[in-house]
Amino acid sequence: MSLEHKVTENRIGLLSKIGSYFRKSLASKIISYSLAGSLALGAGYSLLNNYGCGDEKIDIKCQKDSDCDALSGNYECISGICESKLCNEGETELCGTTNVGECKYGTKTCINNKWGDCIDAINSTSEICDEKDNNCDGNIDEGLYVDNDNDNYSAYSSCGGSKNDCNDSNPNISPGQYERRNNSTDDNCDGNINELLIEDFEGNITNLGDFASLNSKIPWVTPTNPNGWCGSFESRAWELTEFYKFSGTYGAESGRCLDDDNGWYAPSCIGTTIETTNGQMSFYHRFIQTYFCDFSFYIDGNRIAFLNDTGGNWQQFITNVSTPGQHSFEWCLEDCGFNPWDEGRARLDYIIFP
Repeated sequence: MSLEHKVTENRIGLLSKIGSYFRKSLASKIISYSLAGSLALGAGYSLLNNYGCGDEKIDIKCQKDSDCDALSGNYECISGICESKLCNEGETELCGTTNVGECKYGTKTCINNKWGDCIDAINSTSEICDEKDNNCDGNIDEGLYVDNDNDNYSAYSSCGGSKNDCNDSNPNISPGQYERRNNSTDDNCDGNINELLIEDFEGNITNLGDFASLNSKIPWVTPTNPNGWCGSFESRAWELTEFYKFSGTYGAESGRCLDDDNGWYAPSCIGTTIETTNGQMSFYHRFIQTYFCDFSFYIDGNRIAFLNDTGGNWQQFITNVSTPGQHSFEWCLEDCGFNPWDEGRARLDYIIFP
């Protein structure tokens, strides 16, 4: 064998050894990257390289940008896949999470063929009481309204609503309640305990003449059907009136209670059932007795008094409630007779309950 052939053979052997070394080294590096990627990405992720044999691309799964750090080059986590950050110089695109509510998309710009930071994006925050959609879910101040006792009066700490319920765990205590004078509780949240319970028929009246429009804390009951046995032209429901009142702007006026000349009549009554203490109660009444009509006052179903003809003047009636507890109080124009067109009506104002 010539010297030239031997040199050539030695060179080929050397190159073969060098190639074998680099193949083993590359395999070692690939395994090393694989282990690093597995540690970085956790169980369930595959990371050998961004490419397999030839130019076949392998999608590398990720959850955040740092999961792509083991890859050679600039990568970021986009839609769960590691994608190259390379871009065209000066290119811009939207960034951020959403454009709903207070959230806003920002922009990022390609600088030196790499995406820059997201600028001016506004991301979601915790919802606070400010009439804004802070957490960007399409709702405003959700979950911040507080009415634990479901009485339609919200707690002081509530976001929205009345924010004036002094005891939001008890539906019997709220600004809409009357003051029960037989306990030691501020039932109506006015800062006072067991103050006088007065009905003056003022309220926030929305429809004069309709007793149901009286915004009273006392649960009044009056006939709901406007016409009774008295005929189609006669109403037996009590009304609110601005013409007959003892004080203030309004008073209460009975409907007409008339006999049909056959002994049938429909009384015109107003009443309530509430808790009171024992002691004195009073009210003012006005009544002109015609055709034998009676204006009667009842406590717990017992007639306490015939309220006599006052001659068109207001008179005060005073009586006592003997025991504390729940009592019913009722005023009735009744027992009218002889004339179905009797114009007599009873009036009532400024009731002080015990």
